[in-house]
Amino acid sequence: MFEKISNVTAEADQNELVEFNNSVTLTCSASGTLPSFRWFNRSTIVTGSDRVLLDKRNLTILNVTRYDDGPFQCEVSNNVSDRMSTDVNLTIHYGPDSSVVSVTPEALIHSGGSDIILSCSSESYPAAQFQWALNGTLLAREGPELRLENVQDIESGAYSCWAYNSKTQRYKASSPTNITVIENISNVTAKADQNELVEFNNSVTLTCSASGTLPSFQWLNRSTIVTGSDRVLLDKRSLTILKVTRYDDGPFKCEVWNSVSNQMSSDVDLTIHYGPDSSVVSVTPEAPFYSAGSDITLSCSSESFPAAQFQWALNGTLLAREGPELRLENVQDSESGAYSCWAYNIKTQRYKASSPQSITVIEKISNVTAEANQNELAEFNNSVILTCSASGTLPSFRWLNRSTIVTGSDRVLLDKRSLTILNVTRYEKWPFNCNVSNTISYQMSSDVNLTIHYGPDSSVVSVSPEAPFYSAGSNITLSCSSESYPAAQFQWALNGTLLGREGPELRLENVQDSESGAYSCWAYNSKTKRYKASSPQSITVIEKISNVTAEANQNELAEFNNSVTLTCSASGTLPSFRWLNRSTIVTGSDRVLLDKMSLTILNVTRYDDGPFQCNVSNTISYQMSSDVNLTIHYGPDSFVVSVSPEAPFYSAGSNITLSCSSESYPAAQFQWALNGTLLGREGPELRLENVQDSESGAYSCWAFNSKTQRYKASSPQSIIVIEKISNVTAEANQNELAEFNNSVTLTCSSSGTLPSFRWFNRSTIVTGSDRVLLDKMSLTILNVTRYDDGPFQCNVSNTISYQMSSDVNLTIHYGPDSSVVSVTPEASIYSAGSDITLSCSSESNPTQFHWALNGSLLGKKGRELRLEKVQTSESGAYSCWAYNSKTQRYKASSPTIITVIVPKKVKMVRVKVQAESGVNMEDPAVQAAILEKIGQRLWKTGKPAGTKLTWIKQQNEKIFQKINEKAGREKKRAKINEF
Repeated sequence: MFEKISNVTAEADQNELVEFNNSVTLTCSASGTLPSFRWFNRSTIVTGSDRVLLDKRNLTILNVTRYDDGPFQCEVSNNVSDRMSTDVNLTIHYGPDSSVVSVTPEALIHSGGSDIILSCSSESYPAAQFQWALNGTLLAREGPELRLENVQDIESGAYSCWAYNSKTQRYKASSPTNITVIENISNVTAKADQNELVEFNNSVTLTCSASGTLPSFQWLNRSTIVTGSDRVLLDKRSLTILKVTRYDDGPFKCEVWNSVSNQMSSDVDLTIHYGPDSSVVSVTPEAPFYSAGSDITLSCSSESFPAAQFQWALNGTLLAREGPELRLENVQDSESGAYSCWAYNIKTQRYKASSPQSITVIEKISNVTAEANQNELAEFNNSVILTCSASGTLPSFRWLNRSTIVTGSDRVLLDKRSLTILNVTRYEKWPFNCNVSNTISYQMSSDVNLTIHYGPDSSVVSVSPEAPFYSAGSNITLSCSSESYPAAQFQWALNGTLLGREGPELRLENVQDSESGAYSCWAYNSKTKRYKASSPQSITVIEKISNVTAEANQNELAEFNNSVTLTCSASGTLPSFRWLNRSTIVTGSDRVLLDKMSLTILNVTRYDDGPFQCNVSNTISYQMSSDVNLTIHYGPDSFVVSVSPEAPFYSAGSNITLSCSSESYPAAQFQWALNGTLLGREGPELRLENVQDSESGAYSCWAFNSKTQRYKASSPQSIIVIEKISNVTAEANQNELAEFNNSVTLTCSSSGTLPSFRWFNRSTIVTGSDRVLLDKMSLTILNVTRYDDGPFQCNVSNTISYQMSSDVNLTIHYGPDSSVVSVTPEASIYSAGSDITLSCSSESNPTQFHWALNGSLLGKKGRELRLEKVQTSESGAYSCWAYNSKTQRYKASSPTIITVIVPKKVKMVRVKVQAESGVNMEDPAVQAAILEKIGQRLWKTGKPAGTKLTWIKQQNEKIFQKINEKAGREKKRAKINEF
């Protein structure tokens, strides 16, 4: 009988500890039967580790940390009750660690006179005590805050705080925090060593001074920061500019700053004398040339400080005229020239002359005339000179032909006022003009006309009607034209011989073949004394084609053995021959030879049988010969042997027909052979009736052509006759085997042609592996398993039939293994007087069972062990032993614990259940949930399993299942009254 757990207490061997230094052991004690101990820290189950040691009722924590402070509780339980101890709290002293200094206000640099607060914090229990240090030296200032009021530059440095824990006896210093205090910038001044300078001649140094801590200097010129270069030198507070330019006049300022303030100096201005340079002369009015009597103003400007003084010069000679302007009134030709101005700076002592400005004064053009040294010329034979004259200043001459400007070439020579044309052409007859101009005027001469005699050239003969050939009796007109001035005179020639016919046309009426030839015309110019013959114009007169015939030298030929020549003849002019075979033009090849009117075909083929025709044509007519047919004997070839019915194999007793065909003219004669031996059977068909296996073989046919005297054998046609499969049997060399110990060979036999063997196990095809060996008709299984029991079948087949053997079954003895004991009813504890049945199962064939209690055999055999009216003395570990007499193996199950107790006498317990609103009390899930709650409470109060419950609702009682039957969980709730 179990006692409930009571009097649970927990205590620590010490309650005040230092982190990492101390260890603690908590011990739990309790009253009750078979107590089980479990520790909790802050309601979480404590599990063992290399630092946490659990030993039944003791919990030891090595090198405690701050998180091991609890509260700890000890839970003690047994099968009938559980109790929890009161809390055990530990005090863990830790730290200081992670000391941190913060600064208010937070800044990298602080101004002199500022107020600064430094705060120190550190993780520590109990709270740490703080001391402050500057640059590593203690300040005799304590507490978490250090106040620096009206701070001065001398108080700059690295501040740190030291935290101390009186319990752990540990110190911790923070990382140093830098405090930098600096003074504001003031009294900034800037000055130059000289203020008046000459550009490129002088240098200047500007110097800056200021008060304050760590000053930085920067120079500005017109608000732009000055940067150093090979001409600008910066050295801390000074700025040196070498060989100043006009742009270095400032204003310059010096800016001085540090990290807390900045100040700008007042302006420093420099006076830079420069120039004169870039002297420029402008003219009003602006023109390339000026008419005599005009008024002209020249103005001079130059970049200079102070302003430059000016003098004027003409063609490099000073004019004794000063000032920025020079006025030329009623200007004359004699005042033309190059004007320039000279600028002078009294400060820089420099002169600068402008680029010369050209002033040109000119008179207008007048009295322009032009004439030629001769006016009548022969093309390519004569040259001409045209001369121009005029009055005025700087005349410029330009010649025009038909209003187009004449340009010089190797044939056209231009020399100021004259134009020479060498070997004149017809295109130079048009009016010439001389245009004379200067920059203010121009005038054109009157026309000069030339007469140019040319030709004849480009004589051209045209024919009407135009045709490549003409039929005899036609009328033809030839016309001649030629470019010539004056107009040319014409004569006609045939094949180069003059005909005594003159004029631009030659008429040929009722023309005959004899008048064919090359006609040309001759053109003559009486002024140039030149002749020009046209290109010859061919006139061809021809007769029509007639009387076309074709014939062959032989008409009957053997393919590949004979050749044939076909010859064509015809009447008519310029005949052209073309051969056709079946209306298709015949073209030459290495086998087909074409030679004007003959066609030769070497080694004729069956496709050379025609009909052939000869087509004869000329440019005005054509005619076709009648057909020429050839008889070509060919073959035999292109054999085809067909089999009916067509199949790869034939059953014995079938009827088969073999047919032979071959291309041959005349038709071939046939003989049959089997495996190369003639059968004495002729004709295009061979019939095999009720065929037998002995008639299998390679059949071929032989074809013969009596004209070509050729034999031809077909490719062999294979005929295979086979017998059906029958008498299939399968057997094993042994039928009873032990798993993993024995191997077996199954052998298959059958009748029939070309048998193929395949094994099946339970209708599944057997495939080979390292344990399954297949060898034609045998199947060997090495080290058989329980799954190799079959039934096995052997399937034998050939291409026309198959048959399956009867089943072969194997008896495989295996096991025992995996012995399992089940208990009915299933419970963790049984009341004395109960009936219990233990059942044993094991995978084994065959199998016997023995029972044992606490390892000792009971002398009880069989699959079941019945314990009736069981007593507490029968409590213990039950196991079953399975034995296989065939495999000689034993297998014991895992022990099953049976605990029998004497229960208290318990009356019927009545429980009143009141449902919440909305809960359906008839719902089985709700009832199961209520039963589970009731069962838990009964168990905790010592009520044993097996107690029956009575359900009371509306005065009706209903009995439900026993408490030890598990009910499903349900989220619906019901209130259970105390009982």
